[in-house]
Amino acid sequence: MARTQETSKQDILEAASKFIVLYGPAKFKARQLAEYMGISTQPLYQQFENMQTLRDELLEYFYEKLKNDYDNNISQYTPIVNLMIGFSKFPNGHPIATEDLLKDLFSTKKDTAKKTANFSYELFLKFLSESSESDDLNEEENRTLAYCLWISATGISNFMRSGTAELTDDELGTYFNGVVKNMKEINLEKLKL
Repeated sequence: MARTQETSKQDILEAASKFIVLYGPAKFKARQLAEYMGISTQPLYQQFENMQTLRDELLEYFYEKLKNDYDNNISQYTPIVNLMIGFSKFPNGHPIATEDLLKDLFSTKKDTAKKTANFSYELFLKFLSESSESDDLNEEENRTLAYCLWISATGISNFMRSGTAELTDDELGTYFNGVVKNMKEINLEKLKL
């Protein structure tokens, strides 16, 4: 009798993330992934209802990986500034999570954009709540500050991705410390984003 080896959901997600980086989303099919892993397609469908479910869970896996990367980023800055630095460098620092990859992984741009936006916003709020910057702000002011920082980091990220700007971590840290300081001095209630 042949020995069977259990392929866990985690094994599949790890392999799928590597597969996508190597071969791209266009080749992300059950048969190709199974071949890459050296298994039949049966374990894939034992762990995931279908390939869309695998794609959805793979996005969550990517997000958890990015959260851990940000959580483990030790520097001289506060958690929210560390996040801003990481987010500004996001497309270049994390090839698994480029915009094109995420668009290809999901059926509609709107679906991907919404999931990406929700993830980004929740991550910003998490880091903001762990930073001293939010100590004297109410929930609405925290939300507005998170949106303002998110918009700023997205703009910097686009400049860096296009090659318009090349900024070091120290330059980014100085900039985002200034953004936080200036945003706290503005009446955040009036911005209401």
